[in-house]
Amino acid sequence: MRPEAVSTLLECLERDILPLIPERGSVGASGDLVPLCYLAAALIGEGQVLHRGTVRPALDALRDEGVEPLRLAPKEGIALVNGTAFATA
Repeated sequence: MRPEAVSTLLECLERDILPLIPERGSVGASGDLVPLCYLAAALIGEGQVLHRGTVRPALDALRDEGVEPLRLAPKEGIALVNGTAFATA
């Protein structure tokens, strides 16, 4: 993963842009890619986020906070959705 991906994630956290990750459909096991798909979607401006306590489209929240949506590099998508990191967290 590029440092830009990590920076975008940290910037979202600092600006209270939190991905909405539903519990349904996931057992939290290694290899379960569903939870982190929602995280990756938020970073690229897709899906819904919790922004300062309000559920909003991710792209709107990113734009309002001046955060550029992440443009994924090769293999970066799979790096973001690898379920092992989520299960560990």
